[in-house]
Amino acid sequence: MNLRLGWSAFCSLIFFIIGYSIVKMSLFDFLFPWQEKSIGTLSFYLIPFFFAFIGFFLAFIFWDRLFNYLKFFLNRITSFSLFDIFIPVLGLVLGLIISLLITWPLSFLPLVGIIKLVPLLFNFVLGFLGVYLALKKKKDIENTFRFFSKFYQRASSLIQGMSDRQHMLKEDGHVGIASKIIDTSVIIDGRIQDIWRTGFLEGRIIIPSFVIKEVQQLSDSSDPMKRARGKRALEILNSFKEEAKNSIVIDEIDYKGLNGVDEKLIKYAQGIPNSSIITNDYNLNQVASLMNIKVLNINDLANAVKAVVLPGEEISIQIVREGKTPGQGVGYLDDGTMVVVEDGKSYINSQVNITITSVLQTSSGRIVFGRILS
Repeated sequence: MNLRLGWSAFCSLIFFIIGYSIVKMSLFDFLFPWQEKSIGTLSFYLIPFFFAFIGFFLAFIFWDRLFNYLKFFLNRITSFSLFDIFIPVLGLVLGLIISLLITWPLSFLPLVGIIKLVPLLFNFVLGFLGVYLALKKKKDIENTFRFFSKFYQRASSLIQGMSDRQHMLKEDGHVGIASKIIDTSVIIDGRIQDIWRTGFLEGRIIIPSFVIKEVQQLSDSSDPMKRARGKRALEILNSFKEEAKNSIVIDEIDYKGLNGVDEKLIKYAQGIPNSSIITNDYNLNQVASLMNIKVLNINDLANAVKAVVLPGEEISIQIVREGKTPGQGVGYLDDGTMVVVEDGKSYINSQVNITITSVLQTSSGRIVFGRILS
């Protein structure tokens, strides 16, 4: 009952405001021109209270039916998502803004009579059109918001990553010092620790957490071979971190808008000045180079430090197997360089002295050709 009386009082107040607005805008004289001035003046005070009584009476009488409609409306509106409610509200606000821009010049004109209702009519019509068009174009609005949301996520991830990297460098006092960012393939390869021991890697070595996560996923793989490689990589990583604890930094960072580790590494490297990526991945090497990011490839380093042998030089080598061409024997230098020996098949498992005849550089490495000394 209290709710019913409260609602009736609220409707009475609304109707009172409507009645007051009618007489205040001089619409009474326009609607009832035959009234005498005295009666019109008296009506100026009576009309708002009459409207208030009508509003109270109607709200009180039709409360039950209105309450059922209200319950139905509330049940329906609570079933909508926040975005479903936001769309018509957005359309209404835009429609009212356009209406305000159109009717604002009218406020400077001396409007009389029913013409004063023109701004209200504009508000009603354009507000309705705004809601209607927003509901009609809901899918387009949703796609637009989704596009800007993805753009914002990527931009904020990049900006946050860059600011975090700068803050991290300033805190550790390594501004200006070259940083090496380790790729997953390098951890699995395992030679990075031996290279560090030689002292050829200077500056700080950074391992992002998303790289470690990829190694961990590899160690949990259902494939026995991948699982073994992943576990070995984790062991190497732990050993390397213990040995080079002052040079290695594990950075807890990830990029929600990016999926591939290679893409994350490139974004990460772009946020750290004077940095380079250490990798064995050919595709990452090429993409990073296109993005003007310095890349250090361990395979290129291994090929560069192989022992140099020149045509005419004499060396001793053990022939271990037969070559592809009939009569050839194959041996290896200490650094793994393959040596193809002419007429060396009969000397398999024997140590022989040979003279180098030629050296061939291929994409897979260096191949040395020679013949047995007589």
